[in-house]
Amino acid sequence: ILSKCNQLFQVILFIKKNKKAAAEVIERVSGKTVAKNFLKHYDKVVKALDPLLSWTDIPAQAVYDAVRRVLVNAGIKEKVAVNIALAIKEGLSWFF
Repeated sequence: ILSKCNQLFQVILFIKKNKKAAAEVIERVSGKTVAKNFLKHYDKVVKALDPLLSWTDIPAQAVYDAVRRVLVNAGIKEKVAVNIALAIKEGLSWFF
C-alpha cells in the first residue's frame, strides 16, 4: 500500500507522463469544459506540479494551490484556474 505522500508523488508523475489519460480523469471529475481547459493549459499545469516532486510530504491542498497560482499568474481567468486546480485535487484518488 502506498503512503499518501507517495500516492500524490505517483499521481503527479502520472499527470506528467499521461496527458490524455489525465484529461480523461479530469473529464470524469469535472466535465468536458474543464478537461478541455486542462489540455489547453497542460504545460502550465506540469510547470506548477514539478516543484512539488522535490517535497517529502505533498498535501493535496498544495497541489491545488500550485496549479491555481501558476495558471492565474500566467493570465488564465481565475474561474478557469480554480476549476482545473479543483478537478485535479478532487481527482487525486481517481488516478490509481
